[in-house]
Amino acid sequence: MSEPTGDTQRPAVSADQADGPGAAQPDGEPAVSEAAETAAVAPPAGCTEAAEKADPAADAVAADAGATTMVLDPEPDSQAAESDSDEEPGREPGREPVSKLAILALLASVLALVPIAVACAVAALTGIRRTGRRGHGMAMAALLISAAWVIAAVAVGTVGVLTHGFKKPVTIKYHESAVFKLQEGDCVNMLNGQVVTVLPCTTPHEAEVFATFTLPASAWPGTAAVRQRASSGCESRLTGYINPQLAISLAQSYVFPNKVAWTAGTRTVICEVRAASGQLTTSVRGASS
Repeated sequence: MSEPTGDTQRPAVSADQADGPGAAQPDGEPAVSEAAETAAVAPPAGCTEAAEKADPAADAVAADAGATTMVLDPEPDSQAAESDSDEEPGREPGREPVSKLAILALLASVLALVPIAVACAVAALTGIRRTGRRGHGMAMAALLISAAWVIAAVAVGTVGVLTHGFKKPVTIKYHESAVFKLQEGDCVNMLNGQVVTVLPCTTPHEAEVFATFTLPASAWPGTAAVRQRASSGCESRLTGYINPQLAISLAQSYVFPNKVAWTAGTRTVICEVRAASGQLTTSVRGASS
C-alpha cells in the first residue's frame, strides 16, 4: 500500500478526545459539559437540602467555564420581617409615639387639676416603662407642677390663717355692764338691763337684788343653756331671802351674760325680785335673811 501524499493532516485530537467534554460543537459554540450547565442554573428559593448541595465536580467544571452561581437565602430574616410588621403606618421607623396620658397629665397640671394630673402622670409612667413610648419628661413635669400647686395652696392657706383671712382682726371692746357689779340687797332702777341706778330701799324702786352667783367657766354653751342655769339657780335662792308674807305679790327675774359678755369672761348671774304691779317701796328681805 502506498503512503498518502498531499496535504492530508492528522486530526489534532483523537476521536475519544473529540467526544469529550471539551470538544467543539459544529456551530462554533464552546463545548459545555452537562454538569456545568446544571451548576450554572441557580436553584430556586425553597429547594431541598439535596438540591442546594451541588456536586463538587460540577462546581469545578462550572468555575472553569466561567459560569456564575447565585446563592439565594431560602429563609428571610425573621427578625427583620417581624420588625417591619411592627411598624405602624405613617410613623417614622424606630421612633415610638408619645404617651397620650403624659400629654393629658401635663395639661391637667397647668390647669391646676392636681388630682387628675397626678393620676394621669403615674399611669403614663407605668405605661412608658412597659411599652417604651415617649413622654417620660412630660409626665415628670406634670408631677412637679402639681407639687408646686400644692405647696402654693398650703402657703396661701397658712398666710390666710395667720392674717385672719387677709382681713384686719376685729377687736371687740367690752365694758362689763354695771348690772353685773350689783350686790345682794341692792335696790335699783334699771333701764334696758344696762343702765342701773342704786337707790335706798325706802325709796320707790323697780327691783331688789336677792342673790348673785357665778356659772362654771366653759365655752359658750348657748343662750338657752345659760338661761336655764340662771333660772334654776335664782329659784333655789329665792325662798331663803324674801319675807314669806310678801312672796305672793312678788315676781322673780334674773340677768345673765350674753355671748359677748361670756366670751369676755363674765359668768355672773343677778337674781332680782320685783313687785307684781307698780314699784317696791321697801325691802322684801325677810327677818331670817
